[in-house]
Amino acid sequence: MELETTVNLNIPIEAHLLRGCCREADRCEIVAMGLDQLQIALPESFHGHLIALTGEIRSSCRLLRDLADRSQVHFSRVPIVANYLNVVLPCLSRTLKDIIGYYEEKTISREMRWRKMYNKMTEEASGLPLPQRFVLYNHFLSLLKQLLTRSPSFELNTLETLRTRILKLREQRGIAPPPMQIGTLVRQELMPLAIMQDANAHWAEQIFSLPLPSRTALKHLRHSKSYGPFYPWGHFTIPPESKILFRRPFDEDRISIVVYLNSVDQSPYLLMRTMQGDIPWFSLFGAHELCINREGSALQLKRWSRSEQCSKLWAALYFLTWEGKLLMTASNTPSLCTKTYKHEAYASMQRYGKGS
Repeated sequence: MELETTVNLNIPIEAHLLRGCCREADRCEIVAMGLDQLQIALPESFHGHLIALTGEIRSSCRLLRDLADRSQVHFSRVPIVANYLNVVLPCLSRTLKDIIGYYEEKTISREMRWRKMYNKMTEEASGLPLPQRFVLYNHFLSLLKQLLTRSPSFELNTLETLRTRILKLREQRGIAPPPMQIGTLVRQELMPLAIMQDANAHWAEQIFSLPLPSRTALKHLRHSKSYGPFYPWGHFTIPPESKILFRRPFDEDRISIVVYLNSVDQSPYLLMRTMQGDIPWFSLFGAHELCINREGSALQLKRWSRSEQCSKLWAALYFLTWEGKLLMTASNTPSLCTKTYKHEAYASMQRYGKGS
């Protein structure tokens, strides 16, 4: 599928780092699938550590893409996290490449590949088991997400402690220290500016994070599709202090939708991200600019084309459950700004949902 894209060659260093997040997320997917295949060939006694490792790597994948997506809304704060990304990405990348090297070593049995991988990589990290190395990466990435989004849960001391541990791991692996400081390190005296607690959280932040009251499986599932127009990272000017309400991935995060509340007009907007190779592309429309149709298991979102003077498909999003589709429908209407829908959506699910 060809995407309608616009290219900007003036790419800042922060954009390269966020592309790095997407590239390493893709590598995480490849490594996780390779480890799945390795697990199939090994006795069950090896599965525990393999499952733990694969689960953490898939968590790394989700966190990396989440960071890249949210950076569009919190564009002005990207320089604050850039220096920390420059610390973790090379180390994470080396770890993934090393794992690939071990499980692709065809001269020894699959059992020996796993034993050699686990023992050697634990030894090189001063005894830190391989799954726990990704726990370290994921804790660090989670804190970067909190820093980017001004979460009240953010802890600067923990971030600096983990940063020191990752720098030590880089040294043990022979990875040179970061050559330069790209962004602004957060200092304790600047914390009130960096982290601002929001006492009046929007209701949508809560309702979209709650477990569904029921799960009714939908049939005729297909791959979601995105049509654009798409632009590179940093193209859109999103007002400061805009609030992300929720983020929804599709097709194992190959497409994502971030819904945020614009701080200027207090209206919901949908930011869609797709991938072309390892490069993320973004498209943005307000909920008031989109029309929505239900087509089987999909929601079809259409935009108005000024050049062609007709409506064009912006995205076709396929859902696993009826309840998930119902909630997402609300993000395409201005009613997302009010509390009315909060009660209507869940009332509908309780009324019509199966298995509740």
